[in-house]
Amino acid sequence: MPKEQEKSTESEHVVAILAREWSIIVEANFSQLNEHYPVGLNTTIAWIDQLVRRYGIGHMNDITRAVDLLAPTVWRRRHQLIVQTLDALNSEQLRAILATHSFAAYFGKELTSKEKYEALQWTEWKLSMLPKKQNQFINGLAAELFQHTKVLQDAPDSV
Repeated sequence: MPKEQEKSTESEHVVAILAREWSIIVEANFSQLNEHYPVGLNTTIAWIDQLVRRYGIGHMNDITRAVDLLAPTVWRRRHQLIVQTLDALNSEQLRAILATHSFAAYFGKELTSKEKYEALQWTEWKLSMLPKKQNQFINGLAAELFQHTKVLQDAPDSV
């Protein structure tokens, strides 16, 4: 195998770590994700520490490589879970979030400052869209009712 190909392929240990950790990431809910992949100061160190306990110190290079590869997936999954959670909330719950600027009640802990900013923007956007969706629904019902009324008015009397 040429040296260039050797460098582009990951070791078996990295692939095994990626496979196991990736399945944990995609199947986790928000609190499980926080438990397995904490965020904040020294995040990478915390992940590496957990993975060293899981896979052993002898695989340190493989673990650090896997962490580098998994980090974007963890952040994307966190974002996905935040949006899914907020999407399931009703307008009163969304207004409460905007009033308190707190997400701890829905995620078990506060979000990072970037996540909080994005979640607040998303919450505001969703609230601004709710009346439009309701109006579209009402307008659709009104149009349907108008069509039925028109059909009844245009129908010849059977008497």
